[in-house]
Amino acid sequence: MALAQHHGLPTRLLDWTTNPLVALFFAVENTSAEFEAQVYKGKVYDEQIYDYKETTSAVGRKEPFKFYMPTYVDRRLEAQSSCFTLHPLIEFSNKDAYFEHFADMLPKELSLTRCVVPTRYFGMIKAELNEIGISYKTMFPGLDGLCKSLRYKNSGDIERLLDPMFF
Repeated sequence: MALAQHHGLPTRLLDWTTNPLVALFFAVENTSAEFEAQVYKGKVYDEQIYDYKETTSAVGRKEPFKFYMPTYVDRRLEAQSSCFTLHPLIEFSNKDAYFEHFADMLPKELSLTRCVVPTRYFGMIKAELNEIGISYKTMFPGLDGLCKSLRYKNSGDIERLLDPMFF
């Protein structure tokens, strides 16, 4: 499921990362978004991590919220420092109901803190991340990521957004 998720197949997995710069990259990726991004930071302890067999057998039961750390069988999983949470099949009529349910599932010991990123900073942050090597090319190793990076670089957005006169 982790591999399929990273190649666009909808699954019950929710993507997380152990790298805050990767989280920030995906939070600001869509520079034309009309909504702010939220990046979460928390502490996960070993006892909160399921192995694959335990995760699949626990689906559908009301148990403490746990994370799934996949074996990195794919370059994307590794490049994105991927980890996941596995969710039961639950129908929600709206996005707010889903997020309310999700927030109720998170254990308090994660000590989650939230960083809100206003949309007006998306382009600048994305350009700066690109400058330090966090780009489509590094997040999506292979021809697709390379081509997307080249399109982004040749769009002129990076130079415009990093120009001090822009601010």
